[in-house]
Amino acid sequence: WDAVNIGPHAARILLDSVQDLRASLRAKGGELIIRKSSNVADVICKLISEQNGSIYEVYWNEEPGMIELQQSKLVKRAIQDRFPDVQIETSMQYTLYHPDDLPNGKMEWQHQLSPNKPKNRRRSTRQQQNTSSVATQIPPSGPKGLERWDGMPKIMGDFRKAARNKTKPRKCKPAPAQLQVPEIISSDSGECPTLEELTNPLVDCKRPILGLSKELVAKIVDNSKNRSREKNQSSFSFSTTGGEKAGLQHLSDFLANHGSTAERNLAETNPNNSAHIGHYLAFGCLSPRKIVEEASNCVDSEECRWVISHMTMRDFFLYTCMASGP
Repeated sequence: WDAVNIGPHAARILLDSVQDLRASLRAKGGELIIRKSSNVADVICKLISEQNGSIYEVYWNEEPGMIELQQSKLVKRAIQDRFPDVQIETSMQYTLYHPDDLPNGKMEWQHQLSPNKPKNRRRSTRQQQNTSSVATQIPPSGPKGLERWDGMPKIMGDFRKAARNKTKPRKCKPAPAQLQVPEIISSDSGECPTLEELTNPLVDCKRPILGLSKELVAKIVDNSKNRSREKNQSSFSFSTTGGEKAGLQHLSDFLANHGSTAERNLAETNPNNSAHIGHYLAFGCLSPRKIVEEASNCVDSEECRWVISHMTMRDFFLYTCMASGP
């Protein structure tokens, strides 16, 4: 059977998120360029070419997934081949703890697990030398440089202890009050695709998708379209949509009314017992730092500390993937 990178409900949430981001940027004088294509490298290179040499840097986040790393390598290679003067900078901006703030190398991870244990001075000096050498050769963030993750605990509790002993999450940066689109940006901003455009290939596919029958796939797609239409109804729930605005409203409501009384041991998806913030994190609508900030400042902050713990748990799995390599 065939597999897909994104299903109908995820596509709906993605569209909500993109539309919300564009509206937010435009309200401040900015713009979001949208392109629909399966070839990311071609889209980026075409945008660079259209600006007639006025683009000299390209930034993006790297994620430790196999497909994501392959896509990142293809884009890097395409830019380097066609535009050798354009600088490429990748980073990680979707974790609670910034990778540059976490322990670097086996000795430092071990020290942060037992910070009161005296160090062997000779080993400490040698480790500092090795750390300095690694830092000059290997980028401290991004999936490269697996050496810096050597010794990272394989148990979530130990990771949390070492991370908390070493650093604190960075504070959220304030959003800019005003943006200005550079005059050099002459590209058409593009239209946001419809949900039908994204889901029709699923319905028209002749082979089963993930082993599901064509009839069942069509039913799931129809359900996604119905959910999309519910946004204009009074019974609409923010937890079923995407976008920063909806995410912040949903998070505020959950922390104020359900976070302190959630029965998390039930492991159920009832809105009163589950935060339902996974899709906001996955599509970049909310950052884990923002979630921790809101949970720390809410009225029942002590009872909502489990939300903060879950953000640390999310970091553990992301960095474990990174430490494992592609």
